[in-house]
Amino acid sequence: MQAERDRLTAERDQTEEAIKKLSGDRQRQASELEALQKRQAEAQAQLATLTEGLASRNKELAALEERLKSTRQELADAQSKLADTRQQLSDRPASLGNAPSRHEGPSAGDAALPDLAAPAQKPAELLR
Repeated sequence: MQAERDRLTAERDQTEEAIKKLSGDRQRQASELEALQKRQAEAQAQLATLTEGLASRNKELAALEERLKSTRQELADAQSKLADTRQQLSDRPASLGNAPSRHEGPSAGDAALPDLAAPAQKPAELLR
């Protein structure tokens, strides 16, 4: 009977030790889970902040793209008008006014003036 009692005591001690070890493991894993959940919540908050910032920047970019599109159209219109004006000036007879004829060439005072008879650049060439 003493041997049986010793065996049961040894089994109980082993079981208590296993329970103690498993409880420690469970507590450690619960702490790790809590830390991971906290990191996940922080990452989700950071992701939300970054997403809001990205959405705001996308709106700003869309506004800038629209402004660029409008400015390019204004530039194209101005270049078209300039080309029309240059064409009209080149089609005028040289006898109107004091302008030198094309055969005479520019005078010394005309050196700083642009050549209005030169063909205008196409808008697409200027936007490259």
